[in-house]
Formats: sequence, structure tokens, C-alpha cells
Amino acid sequence: MCSTIGDAASIATLIMFIIYFAGRIIVIRTSESVVEDKIELIDSKNNKVEYNIIETISLGTNPENTILITARNVIHRFTAFQIVFDKDKNEVGKTEEYLIKHINVNQTVEVNVTMAETINEYELSYLTSDFRKVTIPLYSNLKNGVVSEIAQPKHTWKSILYYLFR
Repeated sequence: MCSTIGDAASIATLIMFIIYFAGRIIVIRTSESVVEDKIELIDSKNNKVEYNIIETISLGTNPENTILITARNVIHRFTAFQIVFDKDKNEVGKTEEYLIKHINVNQTVEVNVTMAETINEYELSYLTSDFRKVTIPLYSNLKNGVVSEIAQPKHTWKSILYYLFR
């Protein structure tokens, strides 16, 4: 009789363990597409007094658009890249233009750039506080103009481990 209760408890523990990790995997999959930071495209002539702008980045000559990225959580390694085409190797590469190592909560980065309509010339990338990598190609969202829709969050190995064991 004791072994039957012990076996049932072991099976129940195993089932709970499997359900726990299945739930964690569901959380990982659903959190992948969520960008918590506030990303806005505004007119460069607008008054930006209500924003806590810590850095202003100008990409290219005569930028026409202003993108404001406000951190809802801490942002690490905020980087602006220029997309370049190497004719000798026949491949596309990136050159780092700007790097901001740390952005605190409710701080804003202003990015001035001329947004291309189809192929991006510049790209923004940063790590979130939960170790996800967010990439924002800087081209016009011709569907509805919302810049936050073109942000592409991806999980890293650190973020997967973070969500599994937090």
C-alpha cells in the first residue's frame, strides 16, 4: 500500500513538473512579440518638453523624421547601425554609428532620421531588461505609420533561461 501512494505521488509530481515547464514555454512564446518600450514617430517641430530626453542621435544628412524611444524597463546597449552594401563581397553588413550603454526607466532617446519607404538604411537595436534583443529597422510603415509595429523582439539564450527559471 505504501508503494502505491509513493508511486502516485511521484507521478503527480512529474505531471506538475511537466505542466509547469509547458506553462513557462507558453509564456516565452507569447512574450516574444511584445515590445514594452514606448516607440513614437513625431513631427520634428513638436514640443518635446514632456519627454526626459537623455540623448539625441542624428542619422544621415537632413533628417526629416523624429523617433522617440522611451524605456519602460531598463535598456542595455542601445545601438544605431547604418546598413551598408559591400560590392566586393556582394553582401549586406552593418556599421555601428552610436552606442548608449544604459538607459534607465522613463528616459527617452531621440533619433532623427529620414525614413526610407521600402529598404532601410539605418537600424536600431537594444537589449531589454529581460535579455530580449529588439531590432527596429528604420523604414516607413506604409500600412498605418505606426513605428512600434516594425519593432522585432527576439529571444536570446539568456532570455529563455530567464523566463524558464524566474
